[in-house]
Amino acid sequence: MGQQVRQTIFEQIKKSKYFSIFFDCTPDKSHQEQISQIIRYVYISNGDIMIKELFIDFICTNEKSGSGISNEILNTIRNNGLDIMDCRGQCYDNGANMAGSINGVQSHILRVNELATFLPCSAHSLNLVGVHAAEVSPMMITFFGLIQNIYLFFLARQVDGNS
Repeated sequence: MGQQVRQTIFEQIKKSKYFSIFFDCTPDKSHQEQISQIIRYVYISNGDIMIKELFIDFICTNEKSGSGISNEILNTIRNNGLDIMDCRGQCYDNGANMAGSINGVQSHILRVNELATFLPCSAHSLNLVGVHAAEVSPMMITFFGLIQNIYLFFLARQVDGNS
């Protein structure tokens, strides 16, 4: 059933022709590095226009460098039956190995397809703004520390079954 869903998604993407890619690396609980793959595309059906952004898969990797991760991404796109030349956007976190303009993933993808415009992930950027803003003010450090403690208190109560 999962294969049928994947096949339908990739048929829609091919029909739409152009797509954008989002990849994010993070270690899982066992410290295995995983890359999450999301594809965004415009889908038109019966005159209805929909922007679809779908999680596709987790890719296990041992790669850490921009060139290694970009090769994993390019192979994944090819194995999914898509053409990287139809990619019009790429989005990653702000890590040097992903967003670096010289040796990051985005620069390697741009060397293959100059139309795959890079945009840093706005959620990661907003998170960095919040982190840096919270670190400059003692009042903010106290505020966010209090919020975190309240969250942990209620989380612990749910885990204990005392909700």
